[in-house]
Order: sequence, then structure tokens, then C-alpha cells
Amino acid sequence: MKTKVAVISVFYNRGFCVDSSVESLLNQSREADLIYLVDDGSTDDTKARLQAFAHLENIKVESTANSGFVNQMIRCVANCSDFDFIAVHGSGDLSYADRFEKQASYLEQHPNVAAVGCGRVTRNEEGVVISDHCVDDETTFEPLDLIDSLVHDISNQKNLRNPFVHGDVMFRKSAYDEVGGYRSEFIYAQDLDLWVRLNSKYSLAILPDVLYSDFSRAGGVRNNPEKKLRQEQLLFRAIKDGHHARTNNAFDESYWGRFYEIMLTKRIQYFIKYNMPDHSQAFSSHLKGQKKYHFPLRSNLYIFLGQSRGLHPLLSKVTKLLKG
Repeated sequence: MKTKVAVISVFYNRGFCVDSSVESLLNQSREADLIYLVDDGSTDDTKARLQAFAHLENIKVESTANSGFVNQMIRCVANCSDFDFIAVHGSGDLSYADRFEKQASYLEQHPNVAAVGCGRVTRNEEGVVISDHCVDDETTFEPLDLIDSLVHDISNQKNLRNPFVHGDVMFRKSAYDEVGGYRSEFIYAQDLDLWVRLNSKYSLAILPDVLYSDFSRAGGVRNNPEKKLRQEQLLFRAIKDGHHARTNNAFDESYWGRFYEIMLTKRIQYFIKYNMPDHSQAFSSHLKGQKKYHFPLRSNLYIFLGQSRGLHPLLSKVTKLLKG
């Protein structure tokens, strides 16, 4: 029996990019059994533009009061009870023509994999590619690999990197239900929280094929310092919860406090490098206000994988910024 695929895309005030985004979902080599389009209480013409597609057989369009992305996703996935695979599609983004075919085929052939991403490119609002996120070969996270990888990166002074962009993922509905699905309190970082919990029981995979394009737009989380800070806080919680579940015990809070400091300090270094003063100021002010913050950071922090790792000296600019 052929598996059934639903794709969900939630829009809020993105009327200007509805047409191209939805057209990319229609022009697939494997047609989605359901294209579920939601207007989350937009105040522009998003609703009208989505309704223009409502006459098509495999499209469902809904418009509701604004409740936020994660709450809409929880509701929509629950309404897809008879579908095998759920593809996420970011509002205004582009899914390339063979995305659904390749991801659904992969999940069909790998029953131990709960979610599969793909290579992708990020474009600015003019459509120019500003970065790519591609892998040379298929990448697989065996059960528990993702949480170990995230903790390892932070403990080695690397920036935290979610290997998926959310909109590039297709996941197995039965696995989603098994781990409890999205959590409504994760208004940001709901994707990483879900991937970590899926990876507690199943493998995750990333295809090397470039099948998706996301956009860096004004008003998005990455371009708003306050939203970005809140996202980082929820990313931290997802990692902490995932690590507790992985080890079946809770580490002393002082370890988590130091981990949080490292994580945000690396972000400040990134913001300074790429000339993002509003972001660096917001993050440094937040760190200065944390009771757990110990300045300066000491080396040889014993962190969660049971190994002692030295911390590189902070950039002098970061030091001045944090000292005020």
C-alpha cells in the first residue's frame, strides 16, 4: 500500500510570497496527498492569497485566530491522523521538485528513521543565495547521537548548530505521536526539541541532495535580537531535557549554568564577528544579569560527557562587552 504524505505550511503576514511558495508544493514529482495551508490570523492579504488555491483537490486552506506557529502545527498534525509522513514547509520557502519523492522513499526504505532532512540553501529577500547547508554524503544520527553531538559541540567551543532548518524535514507520524509531538511552550526551537526526543528512540537522517531553499527575511527570528535570545534559551532547555532523558539523571545545576554561559558567549563572538551589535548587546546584557554567571570562565570545565575540556580565552571585545 502506498504511503500517504501530508505537507503543512503555516503563514503569518507573508502574502507577498504565498504564490511562489505554494506553487513549489504543487510542482512535485511525487504529489502530496494533502497540502495543508494555514493562515495564522494574518493582517495582510495572506488569507486571500491562500484561498486562491483552495479549489484544488489536494489542498486544504484554513484561516484561524492567531495562535502562533507551534500551536498551529500541533493542531494540524493532529488533524492528519491517517497520514504516514508529515512534511513541514516554511512559509515563503521553496521545496524543490523531487523533495517529497526522495524523502518519502527514504522513510519507506528505512523504518528505523523517524525524520529526514536534506541539503538546502538560504537566500536573502532578493533571492540571492547567502549560505548553503549541504553534506557530501548521507548523514545519519543513530539513536542518541544528536544530543551527544550537540553537547560535544558546545563543550568544544563550537557554535550550536541545529542540523535541520525545520522546513526541510519530513517525519514519520507514528514516531511523532510516540514521543509526544511538539510541545506548545516551545514557541521557538520546537523543531530541535522534537528532533532530540525522536532521536531518543529512532535514527535521523539528512540527504545530500539540495531539495529546499529557505529565506532570511526581516522580522524573522534570526534578525530579531529579543526573539533570537528567547530561541537560544529554549534551545538550551531542549538540550538539557534531552540530556537528562539520555542519562536518566540530572547533573548539578552549576554544570548547566556554565554550559549556558558557554553557549551564549559563543553566540556573542559570532555576533561581533559579523557586526551585529544589537544582538551582541542583548545577549551580553542578559548574561550579566544571570546570577549563575561567573566571570571569567575557567578552563578545564568538567562537562556532561564525562571529559575535562579546556576553554579557549574569550575574545577581548567580548570580555569588554561583558564587563560593561
